[in-house]
Amino acid sequence: MINKNSDLNDVVVTCDLAHKAGLLVHCNFMVGFPFETVEQRQHTASFARNLQADSFSVSLATPLPGTKMWDIVEKNGLFVDSFNANRILYGQVSIRPTDISVKELQEFVRDLNKELNTIGIEQNPVSKEKYKLFKGKTASGDRKYQYSDTDM
Repeated sequence: MINKNSDLNDVVVTCDLAHKAGLLVHCNFMVGFPFETVEQRQHTASFARNLQADSFSVSLATPLPGTKMWDIVEKNGLFVDSFNANRILYGQVSIRPTDISVKELQEFVRDLNKELNTIGIEQNPVSKEKYKLFKGKTASGDRKYQYSDTDM
């Protein structure tokens, strides 16, 4: 559906190379695809937990008009009742999950963001100091700054 044709081993190597170069590593993941299973979500979460990244963003898949995903969601009647193509909200579930409730998927994403970002800070405490350089940033409403120790 997304057709990235990415090799997950390349993601691991890229994270390692970026750290060796002294860069902060931020990783983005998406869940909530049409017909996604709990096993697929758990595979994504497990892969992310094992990455050596400094921060993470787990987002909800959101179909855009004219894309293959849009066609699949539309054809199968998977848009949530509140979906409005004129006001797409990326922080809310757009695609009705088939194996959990909308609320449970939303909570999964929220909790996974917090968990992963806590892991990132624990793995590389120096990254917390580097993120302080982003003046004016707070944890409020920003997935990559969500972790258990919010006093940056």
